[in-house]
Amino acid sequence: MPNSKTHKYVSITAGGLTAAYQAKEQSGLDFCIEVFGGAVGGWTTGNLPDIFEPAISSYHRSICHSLTAGGAIVSQVKGIGNFTAFCREQSARCKENPTRTLMVRVNEEVSLPIELDGAVGKFLNKIEELLWLFLAGFLIGAAAGYVSHVALDAVTGKRGSPLLARSII
Repeated sequence: MPNSKTHKYVSITAGGLTAAYQAKEQSGLDFCIEVFGGAVGGWTTGNLPDIFEPAISSYHRSICHSLTAGGAIVSQVKGIGNFTAFCREQSARCKENPTRTLMVRVNEEVSLPIELDGAVGKFLNKIEELLWLFLAGFLIGAAAGYVSHVALDAVTGKRGSPLLARSII
């Protein structure tokens, strides 16, 4: 039965590789940031089933370790792809418009816009652009990390993973 460290390394790898496949048309820094986001996403969810259902015995696997939970995540790949496209669009908007507008509140009804078009505005814009790309990879990596845990337990444990819950199948 895989331990926490094995799940962590497998989920980081699964998240990074899944994000890399999804970002195969990106180039340079955009590709690297998405892959990094995928690896971090996999890292955050790789041990999540064991957090929900602690491994206190070999019979600990139930709904969170089930093939149904993994299948539910896999079924959302199209929605995750749509979210990734949205994140990439937001990142492209940041590239196209490198200025930032800061709204300073004067009182409850009036705000004063201050345009940050110098170095500060460009810096903040670059941070936002990279965060959108990171998020594009993070979600697919998080899904891959969770599914990698369920799959690893299904093929390596004596008892496998249940179809729905421990008491049912």
